[in-house]
Amino acid sequence: EESCPFDGFVHKLKGLVHGKQTTEDSQQCFFVLSHISSIIAGTSKAVLNKSQRDFEDILIKLLLQGASPPVRRLINSCLCDVLRHGKNISMYSRVNDLLGYLAKNVSSNSGVEYEARIGCMECLGALAYAHGSQLAQLLGETITVAARQMRSSDARTRSAALLMVKAVLEGTGGALAEQQQIEALKMAKQGASDRSDVVRMAAGDCLQ
Repeated sequence: EESCPFDGFVHKLKGLVHGKQTTEDSQQCFFVLSHISSIIAGTSKAVLNKSQRDFEDILIKLLLQGASPPVRRLINSCLCDVLRHGKNISMYSRVNDLLGYLAKNVSSNSGVEYEARIGCMECLGALAYAHGSQLAQLLGETITVAARQMRSSDARTRSAALLMVKAVLEGTGGALAEQQQIEALKMAKQGASDRSDVVRMAAGDCLQ
């Protein structure tokens, strides 16, 4: 039956995410997400729609559990793809969820909350790059969030903020309000003189 592959993998992922997380579970999440990523485009919209809400909830939950960078990349890919090939109306609430998490979590530089914060910025960047033309009005808030994250003492956080800004600028294709574009340029220039190499590199990418 057509629904089996996608629905089955989503069910398996749900069991892993809602259980007690172990290193083995993280590895299993990676493999399951890899399989899901490979079949989304070939799965009918009707089948995707049946499990999409549940799947998106699982992806966000996994992200906020402090998923590792390889798993985060798959989360971002799967979320962007399922919104492209399934229903896309929920992308607005997903962006709001990520912005809301970043708005209330700005201080931790270690542990699960830290990885979740980096992951949220990466996910916002991925969504902006893939669906920016549809999200331009909402994504203006990411510039405000990025400016707040740029005040962090952690170089990786500042770098992630700049890379998120870069993705927003590219994904929206100049559709942001003028003041937001000015603020983005100001952040990039600030980053270009940062004491950290990784932040300066991100700023250079942003200014290209």
